[in-house]
Amino acid sequence: LFEYLPYSENHGENIESTCARVSTVAFWRDSNSQTQERFPFRVSRVARSGSLGQDTACVSRVDVDLVIYSRDLPKTGQERWLPSLVTALATLFREAPKVLTKTEIPLPSLTNVTGTQYSVQMSCGDLDIDIIPCYDWSNDYDSSALFNEIHLQPAAHHWWFSAANAEKESDFIRKQPTKIKETIRMVKHWRNGVLWKDQFHRPNSILLSLLVIGCHDNLLRRGVSSLLITPESILQKLAELIQKKHELRFEWTTYHNESYKTMFPMKSCPVVRNPSNPSDNVAESGLQNWTQFPGEFTRWTHFIGIVKSDSTGKLALKQAKVQNKVHRLMSEP
Repeated sequence: LFEYLPYSENHGENIESTCARVSTVAFWRDSNSQTQERFPFRVSRVARSGSLGQDTACVSRVDVDLVIYSRDLPKTGQERWLPSLVTALATLFREAPKVLTKTEIPLPSLTNVTGTQYSVQMSCGDLDIDIIPCYDWSNDYDSSALFNEIHLQPAAHHWWFSAANAEKESDFIRKQPTKIKETIRMVKHWRNGVLWKDQFHRPNSILLSLLVIGCHDNLLRRGVSSLLITPESILQKLAELIQKKHELRFEWTTYHNESYKTMFPMKSCPVVRNPSNPSDNVAESGLQNWTQFPGEFTRWTHFIGIVKSDSTGKLALKQAKVQNKVHRLMSEP
């Protein structure tokens, strides 16, 4: 099982150095330590998310999200201004080696610099990097102003605020016990080796992380001692629960209170409420099509011997599929 934990500390140290050098693009300095801001806005801080920020990196894919916060950016209306800003930043990164002076800290070699709707994506060796511009809500300690602002927006625009609480999201995962983060690395390493039909069938890392944490919490609620919970038992519980996704519901109130559940109701399962953003159902934002994921994960657990592939298990799997189909038909208008 622990073959799915391929992560080298030395490898991590090299990536830490690269990450630090890339993040300096927001604060390029000359030999006199005078900031030469080349960004089209003032940067207040840079937060780290992704597998490096959450301490869940594995050798099959190491990624980092560098969220560039600024109070110069608008709080809302990202769909109108963010794509064009990302295009400008992508050009800046592509042109950076040509415009840096000898007194400025050089950037590492960056390749595949492209822009999406909300981030600049690039590679630095085997490190995948996303640069995400975002309004700085740091003065809003309990995030109430942020959540109230999200509530005023159409539901289709909620995802534009996904980076606003990136630090809290990363903290929630990074502060989990070691065995939980080890299990997350295993599941992410498995995910990276699967041939998914398309990006809509591929579960993202936040969803996988929260599913693992939720399964651990589920075992605790059922009276299992924390000392007896192992990566194997967490994977067994995960294989069981994702086959009954119409009953799957994980919610936390680590960074928000119960009232926000009423503000952002989530009636239809599966529900995996983001602990840092009560408007975000990661079961939807992190996986748009659930048809492939449960079957692939069950086959993997059989292959590594975590779940026994006997007739009883097959029958339970068929029953779960039938229940899912019935639930889907009943929920259709």
